[in-house]
Amino acid sequence: MAVRGDTQAGAVSYAAADSTTLEFHGTKTLVRGLMGPRGSSKSSANIADAVSGAFAQNETLRRIRRSRFLVLRDTYRQLETTTIPTFKKWLGGVSRLTGQYPIHGFTKMPGPDGSVVEMESIFLAMDGENIIDNLQSFEASFAWINEARAIENRNIVNMVISSCGRFPPKEEEGCNSRFLVMDTNPPDEYHWWYDADMVNPVEGWRFFTQAPPLLYDGPPGLFLPDKKLYRPNPAATYARIQNAGYDYWLDMIPGATDTFIRTMVMGMYGTLVTGKPVFQGYWHEELVSPRPIEIHEGLTVCAGIDTSGLHPGVTFGQMAGGRVNLLRELHVKDIPFDEFIESAFTPFVQEHFPRNPLVCSLDPSNPRLGAGGKTALQLLTARGFQAQLASTNRFNLRMGAVVYMLQRRGAFLVDPSCKMVIEGFRGKYHYKKLDSSGLIVAHRPVPEKNDYSDVHDGLQYMALYYRDGRERVAQPMPQKKVLWA
Repeated sequence: MAVRGDTQAGAVSYAAADSTTLEFHGTKTLVRGLMGPRGSSKSSANIADAVSGAFAQNETLRRIRRSRFLVLRDTYRQLETTTIPTFKKWLGGVSRLTGQYPIHGFTKMPGPDGSVVEMESIFLAMDGENIIDNLQSFEASFAWINEARAIENRNIVNMVISSCGRFPPKEEEGCNSRFLVMDTNPPDEYHWWYDADMVNPVEGWRFFTQAPPLLYDGPPGLFLPDKKLYRPNPAATYARIQNAGYDYWLDMIPGATDTFIRTMVMGMYGTLVTGKPVFQGYWHEELVSPRPIEIHEGLTVCAGIDTSGLHPGVTFGQMAGGRVNLLRELHVKDIPFDEFIESAFTPFVQEHFPRNPLVCSLDPSNPRLGAGGKTALQLLTARGFQAQLASTNRFNLRMGAVVYMLQRRGAFLVDPSCKMVIEGFRGKYHYKKLDSSGLIVAHRPVPEKNDYSDVHDGLQYMALYYRDGRERVAQPMPQKKVLWA
């Protein structure tokens, strides 16, 4: 059996939903990914490739084709509610599944040549366990990452690849079909999928993007929630699998945000929200300037700086005409703060704000960060920067300073170059959802620490500077002495 387009094997019958999926099936690369809108049969295509891989395995002396199929999803809840039901839809009639974790599936299918396929499926999730450690000794034939945009750690992908092709072992019949298939709704431009697809192609990896189900006749750059601006796309032949046809996607349009329409309906790169956005209900896309914002020479620029850890985040704002303009952002990973000032912050200021007075609004915890035990305030002032501590470090007050700007009409505008801040507003800066049972959805009381929280912490210190006035400065917190035994 070869699942390359149209296929039938026992109780399993499958046909590729569109020309892109057909091309996806036909490629022979080690890693292949399929991206598209919601409801375009991407998961089904990945399962079909697994069946194809199972039938391509070598036979034992008893004419059995053995394989082990590794299936990964971000959470066990998603495995149970989406991934496994799709698996059962296609292979439920020839499979039995266990109930314990990790969930196992055992599939048995007759082949057209008289052989028998026996495929073991193992369903793993990213949450609640060290998945990379678990994969180090895992032996699979081929694998599928379902909804890959929820997998933020690219090392997981490489570990999955290293697990493929190891079963059956070489000293037995060996593995004749080794690959990793992936599907996803579109991630954002900071995701490894986008990087590997659009920026830095990886040898042996190939990505496929399905045609959008709808064509848009509205203004460019922003998808409006008006059904009259959309019409069916004849190239999206996967529409035939939906009971409502093209109306399945058209009915998603009213009341939807630009981000939702962009990713879930049109199948384009956009923002993935995995938790509750911190500024949900306050942020509006109209706060992003459609063109670069002018930097006014001679007017003071405030640099709000998150100084904690090894990932400094900075936002640069300027008050002009009664409005705070967020002009630039700066984020550097894995660098000590004193080195950050020297190699990143100072050159950035000289390039973008050479004729502007600059004041730095800092994290009032003012930790010791330099090699000589100096604080962030001391390190900046020693290099000639005017620096002061923000008035508070209480999160609700910091957040309130940003909300104050967002709620006032015409009080805040973001330059389109500030991509991390914008993505953070859209949901990358969020409260992480807690594992919970029942109907109640709970989130952590403070935002998840990630790259977006670094720049948003800087934004909050900048917002405090403008809201509280330039003279209201926190007193440095006393530094604790550390005694080494």
